[in-house]
Amino acid sequence: MPFIDSLTKPLLFQCSADNNYMQIPGVTPNLSTPAMAFLPPFSPKKESSVSPASFDHIALTPLAKFSISHQIQELSFQAGTLQFAYQSRDGSAAIRVSSSVSLTSRVETSKVSVVFSAEAVGLNESDFAQTGGPIRLQLAFHKDTSQLIYQSKTKWIKTLRKPEEILMDFAQALTEIARDDKGKLVQLIFDEEAFHVLSGDPKIRRQISELILFLNALNILNGKEIQKAYTIYLSGKGKPILDHQEKVEVETQSQEIYFELTILPPRQLADDQSASLL
Repeated sequence: MPFIDSLTKPLLFQCSADNNYMQIPGVTPNLSTPAMAFLPPFSPKKESSVSPASFDHIALTPLAKFSISHQIQELSFQAGTLQFAYQSRDGSAAIRVSSSVSLTSRVETSKVSVVFSAEAVGLNESDFAQTGGPIRLQLAFHKDTSQLIYQSKTKWIKTLRKPEEILMDFAQALTEIARDDKGKLVQLIFDEEAFHVLSGDPKIRRQISELILFLNALNILNGKEIQKAYTIYLSGKGKPILDHQEKVEVETQSQEIYFELTILPPRQLADDQSASLL
């Protein structure tokens, strides 16, 4: 009984008509076992062989080609300006104008391409007589969205005076009081802003404490001869600034979808695949 000589050679199955079974090296046939009962009978003196590398033609699949792509492009831009207008008398800021521009753009593109063979959709050569080539169906969807936002706001901004300005007022007030030779009582009052400004710097805070001790000592010495009382009011409130703000935001979005369906003639797909294998 012939059998396979070596497993390294192409896998060939040889059958005999005497016992109606196949024999594989290393396996003893046993016709009484159920596992061998399903083997079909073979004709006498006839050999059959199968080789995975032998194909007479290339089979056509229903879906010949499919591709999809998706792209996203984004662009962002921002710019701003800040301008001041000053008072001619003391040079302090009177008006502040700020503006900003923001631009955002987004483009999203999707492409889908599907290719079928004529056999897959039930077409023949007569259906391609007018086109003379592949049948193509193209669909496109386009959507644009734009948004513009403009904001304008005007308000007054409270400011604080500098410590030097507050101390200058205090020195001028003491100069006016010192011109009066009569006994006098001096009182010193700070508002909340002045106290906040003067207490922020340790050196200035120490100087103010020493001046307050000096005024208290002066009031004690002039206690019996007080004829007039003076009050020094120090304010830390600065001149308000008119603040104007403008803001512009532009946002655009674009969405594009392309779909293409191609049906190849009956023999073109097989020719293309054969050329790709060569």
